[in-house]
Amino acid sequence: MSPLVSIITPTFNRAHLLPRTWASLACQSERRFQWIVVDDGSMDHTDQFFSQLKDERIHYIRQNHQGCNVARARGEREVSADLVLFLDSDDELATPETLALMVRTLSEAPEDIGVAAFAVRTPKGGGGHSQFAEDRMILGYEDLLCGCKAQGEALRIFRRKALETAPFWTGGNGLEGLRWYEIAKHYKFLYIQQPALIYHMNHGQNLTSARVTIERSADLAKGYRELLCRYSEDWLTHCPKVYARHLFHAAMYDGLCGDLPHCLQHAIESLRHGMNPLEVLILLLSLLLPTPLRHRVFIWRSGLKGRV
Repeated sequence: MSPLVSIITPTFNRAHLLPRTWASLACQSERRFQWIVVDDGSMDHTDQFFSQLKDERIHYIRQNHQGCNVARARGEREVSADLVLFLDSDDELATPETLALMVRTLSEAPEDIGVAAFAVRTPKGGGGHSQFAEDRMILGYEDLLCGCKAQGEALRIFRRKALETAPFWTGGNGLEGLRWYEIAKHYKFLYIQQPALIYHMNHGQNLTSARVTIERSADLAKGYRELLCRYSEDWLTHCPKVYARHLFHAAMYDGLCGDLPHCLQHAIESLRHGMNPLEVLILLLSLLLPTPLRHRVFIWRSGLKGRV
């Protein structure tokens, strides 16, 4: 069967989590998919797990460790369907009908809609749940840039031709927003309140845990500097308070990775554009702590947010 959707999963040392992801795919009522897994140099038994799976829909690729964005871009070169879904190796689709719903929604949407974004739900103790202003809405570039109508995480399915308008940023890892903003200059985004993903944030060794965020903080800081460089003028024009929040996040990641000069620069700049002075003060005071203690405070605060 020709696949209707290509699903790309980058993975690195996640052999203990991949069975959960595969189980959520294997039970889908829509079986016409291609699962492209790019193993980014795993040192566990990820390869053994895939050698045991006898399913012609799986395309397993192994490369030297280069980071998740390079892995996603590598997987994209193997796409054979007109629709593309990026699914991380620590998450799972919400129900057996999820893939069918996502494929049907984007296939039936007008051609100027290049992306359908669905809500996510998080298990108890997680975080990052979706916050959409309406159950169904169409957003453009300014809407996405300012983030006032859709906040939190979302699971997106793309038209392949929409992805072709903007490549992944491979100068670092994460910060997919760098690509989504560029796509939004060419195509509209359809947001649906229906949950499509179980997002395991702050759980164990998942990619979105606070400890892993600390490990990735230098990459995240680099990504935020790229974001600020590309979109600062648009944020200042349309939503300066959002610009302030991104400056603050940049300062936070700078602080986590020990780049104190950039941290101070971004924190002070965020104040100038309306960031809450108390939050900035707490961040600056944390710089007085030894690095291990600063990391422990970040993990503690992330845990509090996850339980809200």
